[in-house]
Parts: sequence; structure tokens; C-alpha cells
Amino acid sequence: MVKSLKFSLLLSSVLLITVTNGLTCDDWKSQGDQTTSDWGPLYIESPHPYCDNMDITQSYTWSEPMITVLRLRFDDSSEIENAFDFLTIKYTDEDGNEVENKMTGTVFPDLDIPGNSFVLNFKSDPWTIKHGFKISVYPKTRCDDWSQGEWEQSFEGTAPQVIESPHPYCNNLSIPRTYSWTDSSITGLRLDFDTASEIEEHYDTLHLVYHDETGEEIVIELVSSGFPSVDIPDETFYLEFNSDPWTIKYGFKLTVTPQVGTSFHDEGKPIKTTSFLKKNKLAKRLRQQK
Repeated sequence: MVKSLKFSLLLSSVLLITVTNGLTCDDWKSQGDQTTSDWGPLYIESPHPYCDNMDITQSYTWSEPMITVLRLRFDDSSEIENAFDFLTIKYTDEDGNEVENKMTGTVFPDLDIPGNSFVLNFKSDPWTIKHGFKISVYPKTRCDDWSQGEWEQSFEGTAPQVIESPHPYCNNLSIPRTYSWTDSSITGLRLDFDTASEIEEHYDTLHLVYHDETGEEIVIELVSSGFPSVDIPDETFYLEFNSDPWTIKYGFKLTVTPQVGTSFHDEGKPIKTTSFLKKNKLAKRLRQQK
């Protein structure tokens, strides 16, 4: 009688734990591959706890073409039997190589997966079971990190710095950035655009704002391609990039080389050709930040 009661309580306890997240092992096995176009995070989790003798393979694909990165973040409670049960994430990297991330125990590193799909495989042995895992998957575009970055960026020292958009960039962007150098020996900045730089003519815009030697605010509107090199007699400049909802191009890439002990007045004044210069309200933003 006592043994029967203990078995009944144990069975009841196991069943209760198995469905704590509303998912049984049989439900999980039957889920199959998934395709979604949802931009919100997708939550993938095992039953808590999972079961013995599991071998589940599921693929996850995002059909939205703008999604180029999948960011996987594991819940802190994730745990599987160390060295005996395994969770493997498989995907193709940017060079076309097959990559496998095999995890066990409580070590689940964050993953940024290039592309829009991955395959998950989970295997458990016939013995000990643990809580299981939970993953939050955040679909990203190649422009998210850039568009959500710091509005003001500061550099130390006099080494050249590369500033660039994603290649190609994305639609519907409005990216303002101020760049400054803190080294007191810097007398100016040399901006050289990569020859591949290109934005959609007439519809996407890139504005450069800075102060010349007299303190006058200069606004350069960079159009289409063939961007000129620019000498700035200051340690700060402002860039604003805007794109419309339609055609996208390569974007821009420029190398900024700090000048030390150089007078641009002696070497020639900054470029001020009518095809690239344009005075407008953007210049006020740089003045407000000075």
C-alpha cells in the first residue's frame, strides 16, 4: 500500500512537471519544421523537463527577404545533462561553410547567425533529464546595428578610421552621426571616399556638415557616386544619411585620416564646387552640438 502510494505520487509529480510550459514531449516531436515572416522574437523551447531518448531535428526559416541575421539568446534557466545530452545549432556562414554549434550542460553562448534559417537538433540519452532550454530568436536586418548605434562617436589618437554604411544599405533609413577626434595635436581631417561608394540618385541623400577655417558652416550634398575627397580644417564633422522605400545601392565607405601640424589654408581650401555644396538647415545641427 505504501509502495503503491509512493509510485502514484511520483507519477503525478512527473506529469505535473512535464507540462509546466504547456508542452509535452509528444507535442514537441510533432511540431516539425517552421517558416515565419514575423519580425517579432520567436521563442523556441523544450518541455520542462524534457524526456529520455529524444532525437528531434527542426528547421526554422524566416521568409522576409530583408532579414539577414538571426540573433539567438538563451534563457538563463537553460540546462541539459552535461556531456550526455546535446543541443546542436546548424547553419551556413557567410562564406558558404556549414557550421555546427554543439552545446551541453549550462553553457549556451549567444549566437548571431548570418542568413535567415538554421536547423536545431536535440538528443537525450536514456538516463538523467534536466530542465531543458529556451531560446529567443530576434530577426535582424544588416542595418539594425548601424541604425541603432550611438549618435555621437569619438576617436582617440591619430590613426585613420573607416566609416561606412552596410553594403548594400536598407530602405527607410534616417541615420544622423557626429564624429569627433579628441587628440589636441589634430589640426584637420582628410576624408577619402572609396570608389565603390554609391547611393540612389535623386532619392537617397548623404550630407556632410563641418566648419571651415573662418567658422562658416559648410554643407556638402554627396550625390549618386564619384564622391570627392574633402579636407576639413576641424576635428569634428556631421553625417546624415537618408534612404527612401525603394531602390538601394552599395552605400558609402570613407577613410578619415587625421592631420597633424598641417594647415589646409596653405594646401588649398576645402572643396566648394557648386555641384556638391548646398547650404540648408542641416548645418544648424552641427552648430547646436558644438
